[in-house]
Amino acid sequence: MELKLTDSDNTTWYRKFLLASNTAGAWKTASLPLDQLVFFSAGDDSNLNTRKIKQIFFAVAKGPGGSGSFAVDTLEASDSGEFETNSPSGVISKLKILNNPFSPNGDGTKDEVFFVYTLTVNSKVNLKIYGLDGVEIRMAAQQDQTSGEQTLSWNGRNDNSEIVPNGVYLFRLEAEGLDSRKDVLRQVIAVLR
Repeated sequence: MELKLTDSDNTTWYRKFLLASNTAGAWKTASLPLDQLVFFSAGDDSNLNTRKIKQIFFAVAKGPGGSGSFAVDTLEASDSGEFETNSPSGVISKLKILNNPFSPNGDGTKDEVFFVYTLTVNSKVNLKIYGLDGVEIRMAAQQDQTSGEQTLSWNGRNDNSEIVPNGVYLFRLEAEGLDSRKDVLRQVIAVLR
């Protein structure tokens, strides 16, 4: 199986999943950290803009056994959802995403997604949510925060307080330290009701 992500300027990155077939009818789980994507072709540049993904393409090769099926059942972050930033400024040292995917349906279970992170210095913090077309749908938070562990959340609503449709969204967490250092982290989150 092959997955390709193409952004608005037609830059494409991909990942092949070997041994994803012949599951004998059992569900097979595949995970894809963005840092494991491989460059495929350049558009206007060779950088994949995850804020402006215009196409997600799956290619499945049929094996000698005949027919089969392919389905995406759920999208979610790894169990920990935690990673260290690669930013040289180091304003945000850790980020953990809880409840990804989440289901803002009011049943009291995973109704919000939480962003737990550590700031190394006092910072101005913004959390924005975007559709895959790159259009901002929600300014989820804009506040001054002190150094240490912090938590922000998103309830799955847009700026008009309407619950967004099921789908994949991008968040952008920006922290600018009072010492002028700045970090920007982007990642995928999913809404499934």
